[in-house]
Order: sequence, then structure tokens, then C-alpha cells
Amino acid sequence: MNDINYKKKTIVRTIILLMCGMIVPISLMAQDMEWGIKGGINFSNLFIEQTDDESARTGFHAGFYSKIPVATNFAIQPELMFNTKGADAEYASGQIDYNLNYIDVPVLADFQLGPTADLLIGPYVGVLLGSVAEVDGNFGDELVEISRDDFAPVDFGFSAGFALNFNALSVGTRYSLGVVQVAKTETAETILGSASNSLAQVYLSYRIR
Repeated sequence: MNDINYKKKTIVRTIILLMCGMIVPISLMAQDMEWGIKGGINFSNLFIEQTDDESARTGFHAGFYSKIPVATNFAIQPELMFNTKGADAEYASGQIDYNLNYIDVPVLADFQLGPTADLLIGPYVGVLLGSVAEVDGNFGDELVEISRDDFAPVDFGFSAGFALNFNALSVGTRYSLGVVQVAKTETAETILGSASNSLAQVYLSYRIR
């Protein structure tokens, strides 16, 4: 095991412990929580070193959030989100469009900057639901048949964002950076290398309770 993979696995274990450690205090404060729905536009990338050119994939996200007060001007905001990720990459042999779909669970610290603005930061964990690699070019039979099994089934990373609140409606922006290598097999590594998920979002949320 090389040093990079060891460090990534250490970070992953730390994220899991932190998120598990939040479960008990969150459950104790659940009676005061608010919750709602949110969704918006995704701009995802993989930052693949082996490409001649790469462009962001435009997609979307949708799901639920809750906000649990912890102290004055501070809350914990867990979410359950469907996210599209990936990128469109050009190689010397052709083009591959990576379409990756995840269920992400961010657990964010919400610092309330007065009545109308929030600063959010924290870890997320994601589960790969499905993947489609649209191959156009001469890459050989192995790459043409690349499938979900060639990608890491779980993603971890960190998110940070900013939101403006207008009564029950909020508008915000967020950036998430994964620390897990997307490629799982040697076949995927030949075209993806050590690439990990990167995601920028613009969203609207609506408080139901």
C-alpha cells in the first residue's frame, strides 16, 4: 500500500467516526429541528491528468435536509441527496463521458451569520448508485465495456458552502471535494488515474417545518 492510499483510508476512517459520533447528540435534539427539501444545478469534474482536454458535466441534485439547533447561531445540518457527478474527457484516442450517480449524506456544521446568512462546512459520504461511461473512439474492448464495478462504490469528502435565507426559502452555493480515488480496477485507472470527485452546486431549499 502506498502512502497516498494509506492517507486516504485514514481520512475515510476519521470521517466515519466523526459522522457516527454525531448520531447520539442529533437524536437528543431532534424535537427542535426543522426540515425541508432542496435541489439545484450541479457542475462536476474529475480533474483527470491523462486527458488532452476535460469539461465539467452539468447535472442536478435533489433531496431532503434537516437543521438541528445546537447552540445560539449554530446548528447541525444533515442531508440526504441524489447527486449526478462525473466529467466529459477527451483523450488522444477519443472521448469518454463519465456519468456517475450517487446518494450523498453530508453532515454539515451550520454557522448562522445573523438572521439571513449561513456558512456551512463538514464531511459527506456517498454511495455510487450507477455509472455510465459513454465511449467514443478507439480505446479497445476493455474500456468499451467499463461498468459500475470498475468504480469505487463509496465516496468520501468535504463540503463548504454559503446560503442566504428569505423566510422559508433559501438560495445557496456549495463546493464538495472527494478524497477517494474514483477508479477501482486497473482498467479504470489506465484512463482515470487517481482522479476524485469535484462538485460545485447552486441550489434552492424550502423549509417545510
